[in-house]
This record gives sequence, C-alpha cells and structure tokens, in this order.
Amino acid sequence: MAEIKIEKKKTIWPWIILGILLLLAVFYFTSKETAVIEENEPVEEVYQEPIEEVENEEYVAASEAALIEYSDYIGNTGKMGIDHEYSNGALIYLINAVEAKANELNIDIEADIEEARKNAEIITDDPESLNHANLIKDSGMIISRALTTIQKSEYPNLTTEASDVEMAVSKIKKDEQTLNQKDDVNRFFKSAETLLEKMN
Repeated sequence: MAEIKIEKKKTIWPWIILGILLLLAVFYFTSKETAVIEENEPVEEVYQEPIEEVENEEYVAASEAALIEYSDYIGNTGKMGIDHEYSNGALIYLINAVEAKANELNIDIEADIEEARKNAEIITDDPESLNHANLIKDSGMIISRALTTIQKSEYPNLTTEASDVEMAVSKIKKDEQTLNQKDDVNRFFKSAETLLEKMN
C-alpha cells in the first residue's frame, strides 16, 4: 500500500497578527506630530492667564450665583410654615452666599460657618420643637460675625449695613415660636441680603 503524506497547513494567523501590530506601530510613530524649531526660527509666545486671576474670576462668579440663589429663595417671605423648611433653606442659601463671598475675598470664616450650617440642618429635624428660634438666632449671630469680618476687612464703608444685620438678629427672641416672630426673622434675612448686594 502506498503511503499518503498529509501535510498540515501552516497557520497564517500569527503572521496576520504580527502584520497588524507592525502597521499599528508604524501608524503610531508616524502620526505623532513633532515640532522641530530651528535656531533662527522665531518662537511665538502664548499668553496664559495667571492662575490666581482665573481662580478669582471663578470665586466672583460663584459669589454672584450664590447671592442670586439666596435672593430668589427669600423673595417670597410668605413661605414660612410650621415645618420650618423655609427657614432652613434661607439659612443654607445665606450661608452659601456668605461663604462664597469670603472665598472670593480670601477671608477665612470656615469654622464659624460650619457651626451655622449644623444649626440650620437641625431646624427641620423636629418641626414641633420650640428651639427653632434659638437655632435661627445662633446661626444668625454666627453669620452676622462672618459678614462683619468681611465688611471690616474689605468694605469699611458698609458699617451701617453690617450693624443692621446684627440688630435684626438681636431682635429674634430665643424660646419663642418662630412663627410668632416671622417678621423679625425675615428682617434678618432681608438685611443680610442688602449687605451682600452692596458688597458686590
């Protein structure tokens, strides 16, 4: 009987993969843009804004946006209800606006503001509690101090407006229901808005 030799076909897949890899390598190295500057060729200078200037513009924009949000929120003072959502929201927006203004001017008020923020968050925990006025007044005093720090540092001509905020906070009575002193609380929110607007 005759022997039939069966030759295995040589696989070409490794060669195809190697070819693709070579093509990719050639494409990669030839597609990179390389700039060669000759000694006599003038170099064009590119202007880049200083980092501090860019950051300050961002802080100014953030400060303006925070003030607009606060003003929009307190625009309807009739929202104050027994659930104290309005007072909570107004304090949070006010804190954000004061913090943004301090950041814009590079004034450190962070420690004080965090305490005010905690008080504002507690307000909505128990709508039946009688200490909401206490929390609003405590937060208001902290915010007033922060605004006075900003005012003394950067806006010495706004002493009267800063005093108005402090006076409005002092009118809020502790241990009395917030709804019974709605006008005093809203006067505080409005006086803080006026001061912040004059700082812009």
